[in-house]
Amino acid sequence: MTTVAGPVVGGWLVQHLSWRAAFFVNVPIAAAVLLVAFWHVPESRNPEPSGRLDVPGAVLVTVGLAALIYPLLESSVVGWAWPSASLRSRRPS
Repeated sequence: MTTVAGPVVGGWLVQHLSWRAAFFVNVPIAAAVLLVAFWHVPESRNPEPSGRLDVPGAVLVTVGLAALIYPLLESSVVGWAWPSASLRSRRPS
């Protein structure tokens, strides 16, 4: 329902108020979600946490995010076709 109502409400706000007003559409939705979550979602905290840090998992997540973000950052410098373009330039004629 919000997928349908969001663009309509956002368009109305932009047309009648300002483009900045479209960013405030999420505020009442987030407040409603928090209210329902605090009211209906039961506490699930572990009474006996182990307290240990998952070092291999933290390293894996860090490397995975770096592998996704680094190419996005470098694409503006070297272009999206950089690996294939460099391979074509190295081929002997």
